[in-house]
Amino acid sequence: MNIEGLRGPPINRVLQRCSDRWKCDSVGLTNNFVYEGREACEAGCVVQPGSVKGRCYQPYAPEGACTNAARSCGCSQEGHAFCLDSGVTRMEATGTCRCVPDQWCETEPINASLPFSFDDLPTPVGDVTIYVQASMPYPFDQQMWLRLRLAEGDMRTLGYVFGAPDCSSSDCRLPFTLNDATTPLIDHIRIPMADARRLFSDGTLEFAVEIDAPRPDLSCGLHWDHERCFPGLSQAEMVARVYKYQGQTELAAALDASSTTFSVASASAAGIAAGEYIRVDDELMLVSSVATNALTVVRGAAGSSAAAHVLGTCLCADHTTACETAATYAACDAATPAQVGTLPVPVPWTPNSVRVVDPVILPGLFNQGGEVTLRAITISYATA
Repeated sequence: MNIEGLRGPPINRVLQRCSDRWKCDSVGLTNNFVYEGREACEAGCVVQPGSVKGRCYQPYAPEGACTNAARSCGCSQEGHAFCLDSGVTRMEATGTCRCVPDQWCETEPINASLPFSFDDLPTPVGDVTIYVQASMPYPFDQQMWLRLRLAEGDMRTLGYVFGAPDCSSSDCRLPFTLNDATTPLIDHIRIPMADARRLFSDGTLEFAVEIDAPRPDLSCGLHWDHERCFPGLSQAEMVARVYKYQGQTELAAALDASSTTFSVASASAAGIAAGEYIRVDDELMLVSSVATNALTVVRGAAGSSAAAHVLGTCLCADHTTACETAATYAACDAATPAQVGTLPVPVPWTPNSVRVVDPVILPGLFNQGGEVTLRAITISYATA
């Protein structure tokens, strides 16, 4: 199976999950005890002492009020409304008195949901393991995980892969934090045999793989200092993750937003070669060819936008127009005083750098930091 999923813009839909409460009518400790699910109630609801089964029913809660304010609104086990006189005598319901199911519902936002259905499944004789193989954004976002949720029955969550919302330390995410985005990762969840046999009773298993909540697009190659990109790392470590080499070079001249050929001061100093991605300001470019220091590139690569780039900037203490509009080193030098008092003043020129981006981050750039590509779903278990 080779599946691409959880890609593209967020769906921004909401999952509603409701309880399945059952109440016990018996004698002893289990009387009026509330269970989650009918099977649990039938197993635990007994008349004590002894082992005679009690009666399980779905409870109702009164809502509204009787016409006579002295009477209280109540509900029978079958959900029929009545009014109580002095808390003893049941009378016909009047006014707004009615009964509603005594259940609760909650909603959860879902970024994307991809359903799967497996048919003709034999009965398991042990625990069932579901393996998920996926390409995750690089670097691994510690706030991202995938949820496996039933798409049938009570639609409960089966488990989480590549992390979990209740993880209180880095241990449960550590195996994935330094992943190579070019190699899909594998994680799994386990379904106990008792639950698996119940889920497989009709020969099918339906579940969905979901991202918990919407997340904005983010390119860590352009915004490496964002908290989602390299949490816990120093600025020097962040830069080291983004760029392939320590060396860098400069533009030989200002660059407009459309030219696909231009020159740099020294392509070899920055390690620029055909097939590499380079960064200038907030634009990424794919290098098609290199002739000494002349580059041919594809502009606006890896999700970035093509833009004009100046040769450098002149940062002046006196903020004069001549200084701050200087477009070259020579103009910046001419606009800067040679010295202040007896102290020489260095030319405050900062050239626009050109650096090679580490290719391991590019799948994350293409994925825009918030998307996942599913590669395979595998179910493994023993049969008779």
